[in-house]
Amino acid sequence: MKKIDSQRLFLWYIYRMKKLFLLVFLLCQLHVKGQILYNNGQIQYLNIFIETDNFGAEYLDVMEQSLDKIPIDTLWFRIINDLAYHYHTRNLQKSLRIINQGLEKARAVNNKHWEGRMQVSQGAILLRMEELNHAERVLLSALEKIPEKETWLLLTNLGYVYERRGDLSTAFEYATKTLDLGEKYGDQKAIAMAYSDMSNLFWKQGRFEKGVEYGLRSIELFEKRGLFDLDFDFTLHVLGNNLVELQRYDEALTCFQRSAMIGEKYGFYNNLSDTYIALTELYIQMGDIENAKNSGKKALTYAELLENDFMIESQNRVQSMGMIHQNLYQGENMAAIEMKQYFLNLGTYIIDSFDVSARISFHCNMESLELDVDRAIPIGLIVNELITNSLKYAFPYQRMGIITITLSENDAHLHLKVSDNGIGIDKGAGVRGSGFGTQLIHLLTKQLDGKMTLTINGGTEVFFEFQITKAA
Repeated sequence: MKKIDSQRLFLWYIYRMKKLFLLVFLLCQLHVKGQILYNNGQIQYLNIFIETDNFGAEYLDVMEQSLDKIPIDTLWFRIINDLAYHYHTRNLQKSLRIINQGLEKARAVNNKHWEGRMQVSQGAILLRMEELNHAERVLLSALEKIPEKETWLLLTNLGYVYERRGDLSTAFEYATKTLDLGEKYGDQKAIAMAYSDMSNLFWKQGRFEKGVEYGLRSIELFEKRGLFDLDFDFTLHVLGNNLVELQRYDEALTCFQRSAMIGEKYGFYNNLSDTYIALTELYIQMGDIENAKNSGKKALTYAELLENDFMIESQNRVQSMGMIHQNLYQGENMAAIEMKQYFLNLGTYIIDSFDVSARISFHCNMESLELDVDRAIPIGLIVNELITNSLKYAFPYQRMGIITITLSENDAHLHLKVSDNGIGIDKGAGVRGSGFGTQLIHLLTKQLDGKMTLTINGGTEVFFEFQITKAA
């Protein structure tokens, strides 16, 4: 055995203790809260999801608390812009208030650059609020204020405006512009986002193989970047959607589970609600009813956590699907839904959510009718949107009213009618509403190989005819 040199051992011990003391000293001097560093009274900010993702769901609280401790300068603008942008995953009203506060300060000091940057965030928030025209105006205004290399996020959001309007061709043009810009300036995040958006658009077009191809391209770039942000989370969800359509269920499950893990780490409540809805549907396809039940509960939980006055509509969409799954678990037939009782429960729930049960009655004039889950879910969503539209538009000034639903089967066709005795709408105006809900009605009608007819006669009546010999 070699003899241990006691003097060398002692020097090694002193050296290690010095390093330990220095580390403890630095930690005492440099107080770290995820992305905010307090160094001897000075605040340093590591840009979230650009320089670091080493923080948890409390990161928004940390950023908000730091604003009162620093002067209104570039650092303040950067923090408040990031704060507002990322708050839109939890509370759109608060997110809008924060960005408007930042814009007011930027304009007060005539800082056009930061005004433009914050208008991009404002446009993204308005887009999520389905104020598409307002969002487009804000984004086009910002285009004049920021340098070209920074415009990729602006172009991405303009693409989303057209996607929400159902104009997928123009949306593709904007995704292509984002890709060209990313390649011009070597911006890997911009390229990853362009591929992600193309994957989503291919999914909406029914081109699922291409959707997977571009989704995987995007995922590869995000993983090389090493920062797992809101956009990476969204891309996993989009890739999962395409894989489900190709019946590659195990791969889709991995994507959705990974998306949920990221969302839970950072509190992306809106994404989490959507992802758990997708997981619920996937588990049902895979025959895993217990996990479907648990995912459905989580979808409802995160929908309820969204602190937005107007998020009632999104929560009701989740609830309309949650009720179907609840009926599946409670009923004897695990493959079909009894629609009359489902409509009665859904109508009562939506009317209660708008707190109008004292003046709006709900009637369901139909016989008992069972539908398979693949038809029940889209029809339930269509009815949810139409009841919501009636409550929003048909009965102004505390007007009393009635909403009526009928569903019947005849000669291999389903006939659905949703009507109200409200104020009606102008002929030629189409279904009321101009945002996501209206687009959803048209997409689901197409999915069910259906036709829609709008009638105005002492109120509004929307009639649908669906083929039931063709799979949904």
